[in-house]
Amino acid sequence: MVETVTGYPVPEDKKLIVALCYVLGLVGGIILFLLAGDNKNLKYHAMQAIILGLIMYVLAFVCIGIFVWFYMIWGAYLVYTTGDFKSVVTGIAEGQAK
Repeated sequence: MVETVTGYPVPEDKKLIVALCYVLGLVGGIILFLLAGDNKNLKYHAMQAIILGLIMYVLAFVCIGIFVWFYMIWGAYLVYTTGDFKSVVTGIAEGQAK
């Protein structure tokens, strides 16, 4: 058997499945984890994909949240300096304000 960094080598016939698991992130990891049975190697890689997928979702949520917050600060600046601000949700806001 080939020496690996993790100690959890992937069998030749499962490499494509495990690679897809990483590409599909959280969902792929959950599917592989459920289908892995007693195979510790597959469960290790599935859990790693699940954790990395969760980290990806949290970071994406935080980054988008920060972007939206800066957009709102920009809107506050425009309202304060010009008295008006039209955002990407202006149509929805106008419909609800009537």
